[in-house]
Amino acid sequence: NLKYLKKLIINDFNEDLINVYQVIKADVQQLMIELDNLQKEYDRLLDKDAKTPYFYAKRASFNQRNLDPVKQASLFIFLNKASFNGLYRVNKKNQFNVPIGSYKRPIFLDKALLLAVSDALQKVVILQGDYEQTIKALP
Repeated sequence: NLKYLKKLIINDFNEDLINVYQVIKADVQQLMIELDNLQKEYDRLLDKDAKTPYFYAKRASFNQRNLDPVKQASLFIFLNKASFNGLYRVNKKNQFNVPIGSYKRPIFLDKALLLAVSDALQKVVILQGDYEQTIKALP
């Protein structure tokens, strides 16, 4: 129960993950629209032969890291749900490199969960960086 906490801070070195938290906190409605669009597009593809090029195109778009924060966050969630075992892995160039998973119909949009997380994040300070630097910067 977060109502008794005066201050809660989350921090991670992963910029992509922190972007997802920030978008869920600040613009969850637009994120849900983007995820709903991804869900509809992906579900229209009938088999893995059709889904595979779609997945890799979205992965390439994500790896460009030039999208607006909401679209970038939606692709992060999409890739997490559609990739092999929900794995998150990047190479030395910070390129997401997990292959497509074998899920028949992954779910990208869980509205109730996103709304609950957004509500919880309203009282949270979200930081990005090395944990040692974050701890040193705390009052």
